[in-house]
Amino acid sequence: MNRMIFKLILTFLAAASLSAMAAPASKLILGSALHDDLQKRYPTAKIELSDSNLGGLTFQSPIRRVQLIKEVGQGSAEFLIEDPSGVQQVTQVRFSANLLTYVAQRKIRPMEKLRSEDFMLQTIDVAQGLAHEYRAMMLSPTVELAKFEARQTILQGQYPLSSGVQRIPDVKRGDAVRVTLISGEIELTTSGIAQEPAYYDSAIRVSTQKTKKELMGKLLPNGTVEVRL
Repeated sequence: MNRMIFKLILTFLAAASLSAMAAPASKLILGSALHDDLQKRYPTAKIELSDSNLGGLTFQSPIRRVQLIKEVGQGSAEFLIEDPSGVQQVTQVRFSANLLTYVAQRKIRPMEKLRSEDFMLQTIDVAQGLAHEYRAMMLSPTVELAKFEARQTILQGQYPLSSGVQRIPDVKRGDAVRVTLISGEIELTTSGIAQEPAYYDSAIRVSTQKTKKELMGKLLPNGTVEVRL
């Protein structure tokens, strides 16, 4: 009898031990599934989960389905979790989505060229606040700032947005350009003035210096405007 009771106690303890070991493993699997789902929503950010809401969940591993129900930019998301038996539970998970972007160290005025020394790279949590609304327009740290200028004022401490900067034109309005007029096999080169800013391989409106006639052409990478008549 005593031996039988002893075996029952051992069996109970072994089952309890396995359950305790499975719980952290299942929790880890769930956390990974939640992380992967949020990463799809914030593909360029580093996702960090707060697991304080996961401890009260009871589920079997593996997880059959994890579905984001809503996420409104307050650093939390509501998920539907379904285990293999079909049991569904809803939980709220707090998280951060850290994105590396540029932040101005001084006031930048409109039409001012951007310089790397006027900005610093800083990690911003884009899971909440205004950063959440503008996350898609934040400049990537791989952007070459020297190729851009401000379209509007950027205050000190602000992060520049793609809507507030523009690439510096290869040719600006008023710049002198060489114009090549092409008609069939005949080519004629003359001087002209750019009537608008333009980029290489794009259309540009110019006027010839002598006749002041306006023409539409294509700005070539060598700085020549090609006009086909």
